[in-house]
Amino acid sequence: MKQEVMSLRTGQFTKNECVEKPKKRGDCLNMNDKSRSYKLIITVSMTLIALLLILTLMLQLQNNNLGHVEYTLYLSNNTLMKGDAIPKFHTLNAPYCIVYDPNGYVYVTDFLSNSVFVINASTNKVVTNISVGLYPTGIAYDPNGYVYVVNSGSNSISVINPSTNGVIANISVPGGSNIVYDSHNDHLYVTDPGGNSISIINPSSNTVTKIVRVSGPYGITYDPINDLIYVTNYYSGTVSVINPNTSQVVTNISVGLYPTGIAYDPNGYVYVVNSGSNSISVINPSTNRVVTNIRVGESPYAIAYDYHTGYLYVTNFGSNFISIINPTMNKIIGNVRVEYYPHGITYDPINDRIYVTNYYSGTISIVSTSSSVNVFTIFILLWIIIIATIVGLLLRLLLIGKWRRRA
Repeated sequence: MKQEVMSLRTGQFTKNECVEKPKKRGDCLNMNDKSRSYKLIITVSMTLIALLLILTLMLQLQNNNLGHVEYTLYLSNNTLMKGDAIPKFHTLNAPYCIVYDPNGYVYVTDFLSNSVFVINASTNKVVTNISVGLYPTGIAYDPNGYVYVVNSGSNSISVINPSTNGVIANISVPGGSNIVYDSHNDHLYVTDPGGNSISIINPSSNTVTKIVRVSGPYGITYDPINDLIYVTNYYSGTVSVINPNTSQVVTNISVGLYPTGIAYDPNGYVYVVNSGSNSISVINPSTNRVVTNIRVGESPYAIAYDYHTGYLYVTNFGSNFISIINPTMNKIIGNVRVEYYPHGITYDPINDRIYVTNYYSGTISIVSTSSSVNVFTIFILLWIIIIATIVGLLLRLLLIGKWRRRA
């Protein structure tokens, strides 16, 4: 029977289900515990759903991470500063072109000091400075183990041995601007815009073996899939396609005004930087036609491919930022601000960084393309928490059920 309980406040008798004489011991306690368990399940479920939504957003942000300037390196005094630091030091350095050496070093030509800076990619500090010829511009790494520097003011190529970081040879050329290595025939190609020619160098003998005539060649790249050399012709607004087996020009492709940099995308396209049109022309090597043009910043100069993100990074000399292109859409997906007059650019696949030479700042912007948050680790930990919580709640409900049956 139900018992009447006197209220301590009113002095009146009230009926209370949970103070009646229970038919079975612990019934009211079990009901309250079960109710609290259901409420806990609902609360935890809503919290986990919210966390999963946040995690999904974080994963999306990581997949579309465009990068940020992690460090700025001042060449004049070898000072490394966090972030996109404003130049504070007087400098006469003018970093021009840049290349990554798979041994873990970055080589930078300095136009005004007639030297090459060697940067340790692990510490991002200058380890040495190598004297070369006058006004060094283009630079390339030869997988045979050497670095080749184009000295535009002395009509020569300096050959650097990375093991000793010393110049071991100098090759005379008619003139020079940029250089590329052909992995198929193991030769180097040097553009000479003033002489309207391309010098072909045999690295085994370090001599010029042949000269190809074109009109104002400037930038140059190699397409390993189709085994073709692509050269930007600065004054004529064209790209010459050269068959390295015959050393003959196959065709000329019209692009934008004053094309400079050029890069091959492993997905099968060639990207041309049109410095006078503020655009990138995309060439399909299968047809040797321009399939689209992409607007970028002012006076773009160089371009590099990031094998990790699959994006292309373009230096905009007149805008002080680099543009990021998604080649699957052929659209700009973002920009990263750097220092004054960004010029050369290269990608370090080991540390997953982009290196940019800032010509008038005398600095190197070191851009990280990795997210600072390890979202994958968070994802795993969150799922462990979810599973542990669900198991814990199920065990709690089972224990309550057993307790009730015993009572």
